[in-house]
Amino acid sequence: MYPRPQKRAHPPSQRSQPSSTYVQAYEAQLVNDQDDLAREVIQRDGRRGLGLIRYAGEVDNEDSGEIWADRHDILHLLPSIPSYSNKQHTLGSPAGSSSSWDSLPSDIEETFYLSDPEEIATYEQEKKKKWIEALRQERLKEREREDEELDKRSDSKWTENEVPPEPILVLMKHTAKAIISSPNPSVLELRILTNHSKDDRFQFLKGRYKSTWDRIKSDLRKEKQGELRKEEKSKQLGLGLGGLGGYDSDTGSDSSENDIPPSPPPPPPEDGFTLSPPPPPPPDDVIPPESPTSLPITEDTQPIEHSPKMATKDQDEEKKRLRRLKMEEWKKKRAMGKAT
Repeated sequence: MYPRPQKRAHPPSQRSQPSSTYVQAYEAQLVNDQDDLAREVIQRDGRRGLGLIRYAGEVDNEDSGEIWADRHDILHLLPSIPSYSNKQHTLGSPAGSSSSWDSLPSDIEETFYLSDPEEIATYEQEKKKKWIEALRQERLKEREREDEELDKRSDSKWTENEVPPEPILVLMKHTAKAIISSPNPSVLELRILTNHSKDDRFQFLKGRYKSTWDRIKSDLRKEKQGELRKEEKSKQLGLGLGGLGGYDSDTGSDSSENDIPPSPPPPPPEDGFTLSPPPPPPPDDVIPPESPTSLPITEDTQPIEHSPKMATKDQDEEKKRLRRLKMEEWKKKRAMGKAT
């Protein structure tokens, strides 16, 4: 061991001391297992160092020699000092930096740049939704696995040509009739399966008695299609008869009008006096205005023909005109009756 500052044999020269008391410290260093440094301390200038204190304890390594110190230290109280080798122990590289995001919770990095409380609340809600959705997907997968295992067990029990008993057959027909008559058969079938999934009687909805179930449904579909065809034919037939009935009524009215006897011809003209020809009849679509002295046309009133040699076509047009006049008169009477 060697001292950092060495004490002098003669007193130092007079120097100005500070006005206040101060503390001065010295350091010591062990030079165990380093003989060259120890000899420098012990034998300097041909003599042993002044003021050195020998360590009186035990040393593990006997060949290391004596240990000296320049002051009384806590080391002198130790009963022994372990020996240290010259080998430099290389320390392992420290662990990775703990300041990375890996040592923090997963959402700290995502919320680090969020300063608005609303954004943080929205992020928390989205995180909760994702967590709930993940749980839901996990439950669905687990349910699918359970269903697959149940199907495998049921398939191993059932046979393709298995015949259902009579009560099950009646239930199958009743269920198939309800499903076929429904506007949405697939939804109704799923609903029945959900409500009666634990009932062994409804195992035909899970695949048991498959051939019998398919046959019953196909028979009911064919029966329903036949009924629809019959209804369409009856509707078409009814429409055809209705048209014929209307046609018969029109022809009956025309025949009744044709049965009206023609009016007698006008009297012959007197001597020396000639009649002018009658004016032509008005067109079909134009109704002549009623004169204030004209009498209302009734069913007893007969049309007056001015010419006995009127063509058949003109007679038909005249009849149509009179019919329209009667219709207008009937409308007026009906309106007056409602007003009163």
